[in-house]
Amino acid sequence: TFANLVKYSKERDNVEIELVNQKDDFVSIQVGTSLDKTIYNMPITICRPMPEGWNSARVDGANTYEITDDGMIVADIIPDGRTMDIYRED
Repeated sequence: TFANLVKYSKERDNVEIELVNQKDDFVSIQVGTSLDKTIYNMPITICRPMPEGWNSARVDGANTYEITDDGMIVADIIPDGRTMDIYRED
């Protein structure tokens, strides 16, 4: 719907992404926004390259995710302050 499109656009423009923790086999990212979470609760798409040297990864905390052929992690996550954890799988 048009309302969902507007919410998504506003969330995308106001998203705050913070690297919480990074190790050789683990990355933790917090995704939030200062917008009212009862209104702005649409999943947004986050794209991040897989860390150098990784061949595969698993993502926890995202609604959905995929690893592209060129090594990008593409994940849908609601920006409500939750943490998206990425684990090395190779």
